[in-house]
Amino acid sequence: FLHSLAGCLLMATLLGLFLFLFSYFRKTNTWNIHTLKLPLAGFMCGFLLHLIEDMPTPAASWGGVNLFWPSKGY
Repeated sequence: FLHSLAGCLLMATLLGLFLFLFSYFRKTNTWNIHTLKLPLAGFMCGFLLHLIEDMPTPAASWGGVNLFWPSKGY
């Protein structure tokens, strides 16, 4: 699941929520929706690059990269 576009969106959402809550509870207010755009876009680009780099790896026992999970096509 984590090697899919859905996993990328889920991880970026969780990271953004974590950063927002961390800032909120520390009362720093440094992370808001406008300041999170660039770091989360960078995270998503890095995550997608990781998926693209994993594509040539032989599937072996883990089944390979299923970008469009939950579809069965690879």
